Amino acid sequence: MPPHQHLTNHRISANLRIRHGQVADVNANPTSNPKTDVVAVDSNAVYAPPGLLLYMRETTLVAQPFNAGKARTTGDAVPIAEQVNFSNRASQGLFSVSGNGVLVYASAAMGGAAEDEARLLWFDRSGKGLGTLTTPLTPYLGGWATIAPGGQTVALSARDGQARGVDIWMHDLARSATSRFTFGPGSGRFPVWSPDGSQLAFEMRRPESADMYKKAVNGVGQMEIVSKSQAEHHPDDWSPDGRYIIEQRQVPKRGWDIWIVPMVGDEKTIPYLQTEFNETNARLSPNERWLAYQSDESKRNEIYVVSFPKPVGKWQISSGGGTVPVWSRDGRELYFLSADRKMMAVGIGAATKFEPGVPKPLFETRAVFYDVSKDGRFLMTVPSAQTASSAPLTAVFNWQVALKKP
Repeated sequence: MPPHQHLTNHRISANLRIRHGQVADVNANPTSNPKTDVVAVDSNAVYAPPGLLLYMRETTLVAQPFNAGKARTTGDAVPIAEQVNFSNRASQGLFSVSGNGVLVYASAAMGGAAEDEARLLWFDRSGKGLGTLTTPLTPYLGGWATIAPGGQTVALSARDGQARGVDIWMHDLARSATSRFTFGPGSGRFPVWSPDGSQLAFEMRRPESADMYKKAVNGVGQMEIVSKSQAEHHPDDWSPDGRYIIEQRQVPKRGWDIWIVPMVGDEKTIPYLQTEFNETNARLSPNERWLAYQSDESKRNEIYVVSFPKPVGKWQISSGGGTVPVWSRDGRELYFLSADRKMMAVGIGAATKFEPGVPKPLFETRAVFYDVSKDGRFLMTVPSAQTASSAPLTAVFNWQVALKKP
């Protein structure tokens, strides 16, 4: 069994659980928010009896003394393994510790699936797998797949197994047929559908630039530049009325901000959310009144909603970490990925006033990106490295002996 399968719910003792640098009482009501911060780390974590906490610092696996009864660290972290397989996008190291103290990990130098390779999997609302979106391609983890407004087609970033670059491809769900949409040079990523499904906006990354383009889905005509900037930028969403593309842009010495790109008239591209923090993954509600996004203003990513077209009101949606907000097609729910790798759903009131409900977990997931169909199915971009069962493993016995002081 691959080591990552042990990491999603590793219990410290009879009543404690740890995930991503936090501990929680497994018997507590999840709505009471019982989590306690232990270490500031963007990684999965595992407790090793009788008193060590294992987690990742980049590709180094470290062990830190930990008091399970008081749920706090009691000493400095010490490296115990180098070049451990770690997915930056999924914030997951491939390691585990057995009940008798055997450490197992996958080495980053041992091959296996590349970190930027992914699979596209369908799930229902309960987390039941509904199959794989099968193509002759290798989906690219760093550029999402998105479902057309009509629901018949999926646009995805992928490699064809022959070229090193990434292109955008169109997959017809009814015919299970895939065709190339962009042809380089460069890498096509982050496809976003126009509201009528007739066009795609996307990033085309080249060595000298990473500009945003649009192109008709029927293949007629050439790519047209939509937004040009020396800063890295790509589309996040296209407004339902077709007037705006929501763009995230990395501004030098500031970080990622949300910009508005007008698609009609002669208006100029303008910043919409511009702060000292990183604002990313913006999604506009179907009624165009609310913009959901993620921000690290609290020192970790959380989900927020602001009013649109002017950011007047502001609501924090997640409380224990959150990424990648996506609206349901009718706007009655807002989804996001929690820090402990759950798909979360938040009910949204139908009134003109923004009234979010309490976030509720739907199912556990290893997804990095996802989209939601009209009938409520989730198309999820899952790292291949997280699902590969044949990755070479290293087992280490008596590794705690080296940590003891002479």
